[in-house]
Amino acid sequence: MKRLIASALCGGLILATPLHAEINKCKGADGKLHYTDKPCPSATKLESSELSAEDKRKIEREKQDQQQRAEWEASKKELDDYRATQRAERFTHLKTLLDSGKITQLEFITIQQKGIFIGMSELALQESWGKPSSINKSGVGSDQWVYNIGSTAKANYAYVENGKVTNWQTTE
Repeated sequence: MKRLIASALCGGLILATPLHAEINKCKGADGKLHYTDKPCPSATKLESSELSAEDKRKIEREKQDQQQRAEWEASKKELDDYRATQRAERFTHLKTLLDSGKITQLEFITIQQKGIFIGMSELALQESWGKPSSINKSGVGSDQWVYNIGSTAKANYAYVENGKVTNWQTTE
């Protein structure tokens, strides 16, 4: 995660840095003008002094847009790779729990869908929904596990008794 933040900051710094590159105005085989950062074939190069200020600004904007797109694509790929790694690590962790008998096959499948069901173990509940925001202990019956969603006004609830889910309630 730190690497992702660092690369985003570096990307921002690069975007803030002005680009300086030679811009060539060339005539194509069809006689039309085009701009490139690559050298023109020798006979078709026009002097940069022939470029208008507007042409230079347009070329600079296009180069900046290309660089921003390339940086965005690189950042997106890095984020996608990070997410894929996280999913793979989570799957490996859940598979270890399944293989050790700590969760059942049904719990394994349900956890991957972030769901719960009556009879699910406390461990499987925590793997699926995470650590509860709070647990309201009951002297009689099920304890209420509270999962706050953004604010205390919205929450999901799981009811657990003797280490098993007995019911749940979700808010829309």
